[in-house]
Amino acid sequence: MSIKKNVPSLERVCRIFVGACIACLGFLFAPTALVMWIAIAIGGVLTCTGITGFCPMCSIAKRKID
Repeated sequence: MSIKKNVPSLERVCRIFVGACIACLGFLFAPTALVMWIAIAIGGVLTCTGITGFCPMCSIAKRKID
């Protein structure tokens, strides 16, 4: 199975930055443990899709890099 990149370069940088910020802010300022873990999970997913350049939801939506 071949995974093709479907996230453009600028969006990848934004995903990495925003994902890291969400994870850090969730870790530092979350009011409860549940909110903290949810923020860390969302930040982790954004960061991973930015690093790999592949987003499963974009693949389902048939998004391609032009």
